[in-house]
Amino acid sequence: MEGEKTNVYYELIPPVEPGEGPKWHRLPDDSIFKGMTQQLPNEQYVLCLLKTQEMVHGQLQWRQVERSVGVAESQEKLCPQAVTQFYSSVRALARQDVIQQPEYHEHLEMGMSVNEMVEEFLEDADFLPAQVLQLLTDNEKAAANELAGRLFKT
Repeated sequence: MEGEKTNVYYELIPPVEPGEGPKWHRLPDDSIFKGMTQQLPNEQYVLCLLKTQEMVHGQLQWRQVERSVGVAESQEKLCPQAVTQFYSSVRALARQDVIQQPEYHEHLEMGMSVNEMVEEFLEDADFLPAQVLQLLTDNEKAAANELAGRLFKT
């Protein structure tokens, strides 16, 4: 359909003849891609999402982190509790940084809320995929432990 975006998938074919370079072969659909990504362990899948966003945009910013986390959650690579805890942890860390900024009191006097300052801070921040992954997986483990604690409480 006109104006509709479609994804195109390619497979890298190794050279057949000596001195020949590898060639790209267009695949008819996404079945091979989806099959391969489903085989990845959850942590590698999430890291691939984060690294792809970083490569496409030149750096990993908050919008790309949110996009990657959303895709990973929709693909059930992250549990909803871990995602909630991740966002809570990131905002708590950002809040600590915001409060330590020299212009913190000035922004308060101008009528900015702490939450607005935190969101602005996150929008301006650059993230490292490995650090985001670490925080996500720590929260995934914490969410699993919390759930286990509720299930097995005596």
